[in-house]
Amino acid sequence: MTVNSSRNALKRRTWALFMFFFLPGLLMASWATRTPAIRDILSVSIAEMGGVLFGLSIGSMSGILCSAWLVKRFGTRNVILVTMSCALIGMMVLSLALWLTSPLLFAVGLGVFGASFGSAEVAINVEGAAVEREMNKTVLPMMHGFYSLGTLAGA
Repeated sequence: MTVNSSRNALKRRTWALFMFFFLPGLLMASWATRTPAIRDILSVSIAEMGGVLFGLSIGSMSGILCSAWLVKRFGTRNVILVTMSCALIGMMVLSLALWLTSPLLFAVGLGVFGASFGSAEVAINVEGAAVEREMNKTVLPMMHGFYSLGTLAGA
């Protein structure tokens, strides 16, 4: 591989990571601004909505706790690919739960979504650190800035 093609591959990886930081910010802000409407669709009280949201917490913590093992065993790229795909499945479950007005199914969907994103975000950060080492340049703060841009776009 030539130096130029290696540099181009590193640039592509960097921009892909920028997008992988942007997307979670976009999705989380989009979700957060819609929780009152979702609560109304599910016809649950504020207290019951807290229980529904607990699915996201359980899923996120589970994903984060499993992520080190997943990254070590399968590598960052594979973990990112699979967990982001699972996050899409979680989003489909969330849509189905809203259509069926099922708070329990919604909590399960949040759990799948949270576990997927928890693992994906750790893998994305590990990959970002690897890119930073290869570039011999600090880029992780800028990558995290893309998360913030995503939250602005999603709100």
